[in-house]
Amino acid sequence: MLQRNIQILEYTGGKMHIPTISTKGSVELIKKAKAKKLNITCGVAAYNLLLDDSELEGFDTNYKVNPPLRTKEDIDALKKD
Repeated sequence: MLQRNIQILEYTGGKMHIPTISTKGSVELIKKAKAKKLNITCGVAAYNLLLDDSELEGFDTNYKVNPPLRTKEDIDALKKD
C-alpha cells in the first residue's frame, strides 16, 4: 500500500504524510522517495520504538495495537533512520 501511495505521489506531485510506519521496508521506501525529492514525511508510534513482537507471546490484549508490534530488526531501522 505504501509503495502504491508513493507512486501516486510521484505521478501527481504534492505532499504526503504517512502517520505511522512500523517496518524496515517502510523506512527504505520513504528513503528512496526522499532521494527522488518527493515531498513525503512520516511518523512512528512510541510503542513501535519501545516494544517488539516478543511481547505477544503472553496473548495480553494490551499489546493489540495498530500498527502491530514488529521485530527488533524493524525497531532498529526505525531508530536508525
